Amino acid sequence: MERKHELLQASKNLIQEGEKISARKLSQELDWIEEDVHRCLNALEKEGLVETRSKEILGRKIRMISVFR
Repeated sequence: MERKHELLQASKNLIQEGEKISARKLSQELDWIEEDVHRCLNALEKEGLVETRSKEILGRKIRMISVFR
């Protein structure tokens, strides 16, 4: 399976479980470095399959992910 589709499937699974997902959470779930997650998210966002937004929590920027169904 192509990495970006693996990331998309992991995102869908976590959302179905009721999780609020971030790039860091996906990085931990897939055991990938966070930079790879961001690259795949960028590609998926360009294809219109996910939407991301940045959110600052306790002075730290977090990239939150939404999956289009």
